[in-house]
Amino acid sequence: HDLLLPTAGLQGPKVMARAQQYLDTLQRAYAHGPPAAQARAALAMRAAHWLACAVELWDVLRPCEKLALLVAAAGLHCNASKSALFCNDIHLGSVEVVSKTLESLDRSGLTLNDPAGKLRRLVCRTLLHAQPRALLDDTRELRARLDQDDWQMTEETEEEKRLIMGIVLGAAD
Repeated sequence: HDLLLPTAGLQGPKVMARAQQYLDTLQRAYAHGPPAAQARAALAMRAAHWLACAVELWDVLRPCEKLALLVAAAGLHCNASKSALFCNDIHLGSVEVVSKTLESLDRSGLTLNDPAGKLRRLVCRTLLHAQPRALLDDTRELRARLDQDDWQMTEETEEEKRLIMGIVLGAAD
């Protein structure tokens, strides 16, 4: 609560209220899984925020991007169902995470002021790129970009920010 709500508040009181609804909806989804899942998600959200600050990503993220990173982190373990099918298949588990997180996002109303679907796309992409295979590919791509002497992250380096968001979330987990 103490990270997601103030970050949502940067976009106004309505967005903050909807972020609270997102957390409430997500909490109901976590109620069907093991108790540790919600704790892991809370730790992932804190770690993602800390890592984003440590690598100076947080400073260049726009409010919508900050919100997307925290929303993705909060939903990261909502697939922890008691179903052995989802627990054992990493691809199905990833689909379930994205599906439940986006469903909670839609139910909360956080996407109402986002007609272009930017928040939804950012959350989905961040969750998918936090998965081990994508994480490895993104790390290689980011390394290649960092090897360029003149590269520097700014608010305008959209693709690099998205790469780092996925890497940060994967590392936070």
